[in-house]
Amino acid sequence: MNTSVQKYQFSDIASWQSAIADQFVPLEMQVPGGIGRFYAKGGIARFHHSVVSQMTVTPHRLRREKSAVRQATVSHLKVLWPIQGRCRLHYGGKEHVLQPRQWTVYETGSEYAIEVDETATFLALMLLDTEGAGLLPALRRLRGRPLAVTGAASVALATLDSLLKEGASLDRRSEEFIQDTIIALLDCALRQDSAVPAPSPTRPDRLRAIQQFIRENLADPELSPEKISNIYGMSRRSLYTMFLDAGNTPAAFLLSTRLVAAVSMFENHSCRNRSVTDIAFECGFANMSHFSRVFRQRFGMSPGEWRRRHLL
Repeated sequence: MNTSVQKYQFSDIASWQSAIADQFVPLEMQVPGGIGRFYAKGGIARFHHSVVSQMTVTPHRLRREKSAVRQATVSHLKVLWPIQGRCRLHYGGKEHVLQPRQWTVYETGSEYAIEVDETATFLALMLLDTEGAGLLPALRRLRGRPLAVTGAASVALATLDSLLKEGASLDRRSEEFIQDTIIALLDCALRQDSAVPAPSPTRPDRLRAIQQFIRENLADPELSPEKISNIYGMSRRSLYTMFLDAGNTPAAFLLSTRLVAAVSMFENHSCRNRSVTDIAFECGFANMSHFSRVFRQRFGMSPGEWRRRHLL
C-alpha cells in the first residue's frame, strides 16, 4: 500500500469546508468580517485507519454543530498540534487557547468550535474511536485541554511530521504498526498529564495479542467472543472486562474491525474487480443482509454507495 501524500490548496472557504467534510468530518465554517482573501494549503495522508494532515490556513472559524453530531454514525478522536500561530478551542463548555509547542485531543462525537485569528500552521490526526479506545480513560480528564509537546507527545508529533514529509511507500503491516505506535505514545503522554495509572504490564500485552488474533482471523465467520475466550483459556467475563478497561467490548471491537477491513478493501484498487459479497465474506460476514444493515448503521450509506464514492 502506498501511503502517498496528497497536496492541496484552496482559495475559498466553501471548497475548504467541502474538503474537510470529505477527509475528516462535516464542519460549518466562516471567515470573519474584515479579513482579506482566504486560503488553505498543505498535505494529507491516510495510513491504516488514520488520517493525518499538515495545513496552513488564514483566519477563520469552524464549528461542529449539534445536528452533525446527531447524524454521525461513527465517532473519531481528533488530535491537534499548532506548529505556528495559535487558536482558541471551545469544547465541553470551556475555552482553551492552544499555542505552539502544545497539543490537545478531543472527540468528534461532541460539539466544538475552533477560532483561528491569525495565519497558522497545524498538524491534525484523526482516528476511529475504536482504534484509540485505549486513550479514553486518560482522555476523560484532559479532552480539549492544552498539553505540552514533550516526551512521548513530541516523538508522536515528529513521527507524523516525518510521515507527511517523506511520503514513504508502506505495506499494510507497517501502516498498522505506525498507527499503534502513535496511539501508544499519545496514551503515555496523556497518562503522564492526567496521573492515570498505567494498566498492569501483562494485561495490555495480552489484549494486543487478542486484538491482533482477531485481525488475522476475520475471515472466520464463526469467530466470536466465546470462541476467542476458549482459545485463550479465559472466561467470557474476563475477556469482556479486559476490553472494557480499554473502552470497548469484544463484540464491538470484532464488528468494528470487520467493517473497517471491508472499507479498506473497498478503497483498494487491487480489489476493485471483487464483488461486495466476496469482500464481505472475506471479512467474516456470512449474511449479506446483516452486513448491509450494520454497514449502513455505521457509515450512513450502503456498501455499494461507499465504494462508488471512495474508490479513486
